[in-house]
Amino acid sequence: MTAEPPDAHAAEADHLAATLNRLEGKIALLSAALDTHDADYREVKAYMAENRGDIDPGEMYQNELFLRDIDAGGAGAMRQRERLEAMRPSPYFARLDFTPDATGAEESHYIGRHVLQDAQGTAVVDWRSPLGGLYYEAEPGPVRYRAPSGEIGGRIGRKRQLRVEEGRLRFLVDTAEAVRDEILLEEIGRTTDPRMRSIIATIQREQNAVIRDESERTLVIQGVAGSGKTSIALHRIAYLLYRRRGRLHARNTAILSPNGLFAEYVSEVLPELGEEPVVALDLAGIARARLQRYRLAFADPVDPVEPGDEAARERALARSTLEFRRWLERAVTEAAAECFVPRELRVKGYRVEAGELAERYAALAALPVRERLRVLAEQLCARARTELPFAAAGPEAGEVTRALTAMLTVKSAAALYRGLYRRADAPTTYRAAAASTLEWADVYPFLLVAGRFDGLRPDEEIQHLVIDEMQDHTPVQYAVVRQLFRCEMTVLGDVGQALGHTENYRLDELAGLFPDARVVELNRSYRSTTEIMRFAARVSGRPVATIDRRGEEPRVWGFGTPEEEAGWLAEEIERFRTAGRGRLALVTRSRTRARALHDLLSRKLDGIALATADARGVLAHQVVVVPVALAKGLEFDAVIVPHASAEEYRAPADRALLYIACTRALHHLTVTHTGAASPFLPTA
Repeated sequence: MTAEPPDAHAAEADHLAATLNRLEGKIALLSAALDTHDADYREVKAYMAENRGDIDPGEMYQNELFLRDIDAGGAGAMRQRERLEAMRPSPYFARLDFTPDATGAEESHYIGRHVLQDAQGTAVVDWRSPLGGLYYEAEPGPVRYRAPSGEIGGRIGRKRQLRVEEGRLRFLVDTAEAVRDEILLEEIGRTTDPRMRSIIATIQREQNAVIRDESERTLVIQGVAGSGKTSIALHRIAYLLYRRRGRLHARNTAILSPNGLFAEYVSEVLPELGEEPVVALDLAGIARARLQRYRLAFADPVDPVEPGDEAARERALARSTLEFRRWLERAVTEAAAECFVPRELRVKGYRVEAGELAERYAALAALPVRERLRVLAEQLCARARTELPFAAAGPEAGEVTRALTAMLTVKSAAALYRGLYRRADAPTTYRAAAASTLEWADVYPFLLVAGRFDGLRPDEEIQHLVIDEMQDHTPVQYAVVRQLFRCEMTVLGDVGQALGHTENYRLDELAGLFPDARVVELNRSYRSTTEIMRFAARVSGRPVATIDRRGEEPRVWGFGTPEEEAGWLAEEIERFRTAGRGRLALVTRSRTRARALHDLLSRKLDGIALATADARGVLAHQVVVVPVALAKGLEFDAVIVPHASAEEYRAPADRALLYIACTRALHHLTVTHTGAASPFLPTA
């Protein structure tokens, strides 16, 4: 780090003013171009309307192509103008002084969210550019980097951080690091927003390495609470969209989100970075589309923390293990082999022995059952054409396929699936939720079996898939998703934040579900204060590295009765509102608890929001009640964890729930309980 020269602020303020002038000039040019596009479009449309009867088809076609070109050009100019308009409050956040070996002349490059180019040259370079990468990765001194034109060598003379807000330079600092600690701390110390923000001004070196990973292997990101893993994954998408422009698009990039609330929370990051929103997927929607051909529906998932059918909960847990996936793969492979019982085939005078059919069927074991029969039929028909007399009418593939299908002992994927649970080695039982309705725990196991019987058509559109909260998806769900999406993936989560939907993974087990996966671990938390993370680490029993951001110690309050606890919660909410300290969440163990607490508090106070999976706009409220399952990935200025009693959080799986709840807090954490405290609390 170097001291700020006395005239540096004035010089940078002048440069900022000049850059803003260039920005406005570029916006004005684009606005004029858009006006011209609009005028041209209206003129051509009017000409076509006035002369519709006189224009020959060739000219009409050419005019339609012209309109299409005008429309595409206008849409591109509009997107570019929107990106530039978004730069007005803060066109850049850093300066990099670089001297190329080729010229020996020092160049000052300003790094921002988007590129700004005009007749004078490049005023701002995109953070995703190779020069942007130098800012995050390299220290002052000799460096080399790879540009589109080849490898470039040179020397970094200065790295300067700049804080620009509302078009005004707030401060600057020269540093050897990518991000000075005090700037990072100030950014993290701000009050939260209802939507996740981009982190381009504070990306850390280890985060940048993940964001710029361009390998086409699956990338598994294991990150502790607050390590920024979801934000990193979104910035990686933005980087890949930039680097693979023309090949990778928002429309063929997808995020598999845990719920609608989380999808809404992260929805503004990519638009803020100048990219279109990508495709949003969820496991239920994927399954619903695939089950249509079978005319099957499914019941709601069994929540492991909600009161309900214990037998259904046990069936769901049994299907969530690695051992169940191994059994299912083995069982369906054996069943697919056994369900074809060949006998002598006779079609239009052509005859094939049962033994040969068995051998040929077994040789096609890599294919689904119905595909095996189709390929086998084609093989036999091809051979028949060479063996039968020229004048003889040989069998058709369809006829042979029908004859082979008659040799199946199981006629449908549903029958094959149900039959697996009649095996002596079946680890659990099968029970339909209702007629033509599967239990949720059976949906993806059924789809795996259906894929082995009928085949599953892969999604050819999606070229990059992000899977969040990796620890909450079952091994069978992963097996099916990998069949459906045969593309590169970014898979992220924290094995220490499991909700109980699956057995607790070890990282190596989870990564092992993705052949050739590269695993990255992010072990430093940037979200919460040191005091909060120290408290949370004692809850989880796992140490967590943090940045040195100090705050108040978490508070634990015990009460004699539920009424006393509820009264204190209402008073604390009022105190928080009066202080105006940002956003407050009351994080409960279950959805049932969240509804009950919301109802109770709403009788005492106005304006308390309840978070549900499909709620829209709920995070804009100052105070929200949210269950742990929906709080994952979110952050709030202050968090209260109510009802943290020995009765509420007592099972080993509850330890992760309490840890998740505590780590949602950035600045202030309070835990309350009635009666004895949970044994996982540091004060218990």
